[in-house]
Order: sequence, then C-alpha cells, then structure tokens
Amino acid sequence: MINYQGLFFEGEEAQKILEQEKNKLEVPSDILHCTFKYKPEEKDMYDELVGNYYDVTLVGYASDKNNSGFILLIDKRLEKYYKNANENGKIIPPHITCSISKESEPVETGELK
Repeated sequence: MINYQGLFFEGEEAQKILEQEKNKLEVPSDILHCTFKYKPEEKDMYDELVGNYYDVTLVGYASDKNNSGFILLIDKRLEKYYKNANENGKIIPPHITCSISKESEPVETGELK
C-alpha cells in the first residue's frame, strides 16, 4: 500500500528549501515532499511520473506555533495529477511541510495563510 504520492525533494534541492524556513519547529519533516494524493487508489497512481524531474517555485512561506512550510507552484505538466484534498473534498494548495509541533499534523500546513 502506498501512503502518499507526490514530488520528493532531496539533496541540494531539499537543502535550498530548508535554508529558507524562518520558523523551525520541534519536529522536522523526515522527507521533504509535496503530496499529490494521500493513500491513492490504483486508478490514481501515475507510473509515468516516477523518476522524472520537474520545476517548482516557492511562492509563499507561512508558519504558526504548529506548522511551518511553503506554498508552491507546480510544473504545468503536473496540475492534472494534483489531487490533494482535505476530508471535505476541498483541494489543498500545493505545499511543502518543513516542520511541525508535536501537537500538529503535516496536512495542516496547507491551511496556513
């Protein structure tokens, strides 16, 4: 079972993102990523995306006492694959969670203003 699919950042790219974080909270993200779909069904898995590189642009940063992360623009070629929604079915803006408090969940980063 796949827990989530999306864009994953590692190495130099991950370091560049983390250097921009202004409010580092107590629990750092173990793997920097932008979730496209949480617990995807078979019909929502896109093998054609695996192993490719895409451009993203960090367009905003927000943090509070529970979440710290970035809103981003994703490559136009990826927009049709982005299906990250909250429990009410509302699409969550593409984001990267850098760190959270012990009382929070990474999904809450997408709700920051």
